[in-house]
Amino acid sequence: MPGHPPHEHTRLRSPPPELAPRRTVPWRLWIRLVLGSTRVHLGWLCAVFAALWAAYYAPRADFSSGYGERARGHVTSVKLTGKIDHLDNSIYAIEYQFAHGGAEVPGVSYTTKVPPAAGEPVQIELDPQQPTRSRIVGMRRKPYEWIELMMLTLPLIGIGVAIHAMVRGHVVVRLLARGRCAPGRIVSDRIDGSGDDEVRHVTYQLDDPGACVRAEVRGTQAVGTPVTVLYDPARPAVNTLSECWPGRPRLDACGAVIADPGPTLIHVLSPALAIATVVAGCCWFTSA
Repeated sequence: MPGHPPHEHTRLRSPPPELAPRRTVPWRLWIRLVLGSTRVHLGWLCAVFAALWAAYYAPRADFSSGYGERARGHVTSVKLTGKIDHLDNSIYAIEYQFAHGGAEVPGVSYTTKVPPAAGEPVQIELDPQQPTRSRIVGMRRKPYEWIELMMLTLPLIGIGVAIHAMVRGHVVVRLLARGRCAPGRIVSDRIDGSGDDEVRHVTYQLDDPGACVRAEVRGTQAVGTPVTVLYDPARPAVNTLSECWPGRPRLDACGAVIADPGPTLIHVLSPALAIATVVAGCCWFTSA
């Protein structure tokens, strides 16, 4: 997101909480601030990955903990599925039959261990209410274990980061819509790093001693330089310098927000393409 984000710092006393007249934030600027962050775009990619991963593995993973009845059966065939698990082990499909209620019931189990040979006797565990729900003891009913879904942890973290970025973007929009300008000045500075990595930070606060809004940003101003501070009257800890306004907008003589035209189509297409990809992927996995 262009510009610096607003800052939230503890203050001793706050400006009067009455709200400033609400400004209209241009929709293009709203899109850039809320949806245009790099973190938001990465979040959409994580959401696509997580949704497709879940759509593929959830129907093919075995979440059952076991069944209450056992029977003896025999293996009818052993096949290599061509699939591998998260440890790159090949997955075998073992077809079997067992007798239940006077009828032969077929079934298939999956394993990555050395499979039994065709014709070999095996122990079957089954649901007595629904005998077709069965598996060979020590194997699973579906190709994958539930552990495969643990891979969703990282993309879900990415989605959380994106949601946080969108919330921060909304805070910025509110600052631009409700923010009040007040004079202030640079009160201190410090330098981090050295050489090409040197970064200078300046601390500013309002001139009004009864409204101590104080924060730190990157800057080059000298101590004592007068500045204009934009702060939220309802939450004075949310503030920034006028030259650091997110999205690089400006206020005209009437106080209206004016934003330079910028790329907005890509910020709208990202979620649209993400949703379309997830829908197409889910349809493909369902039909496969």
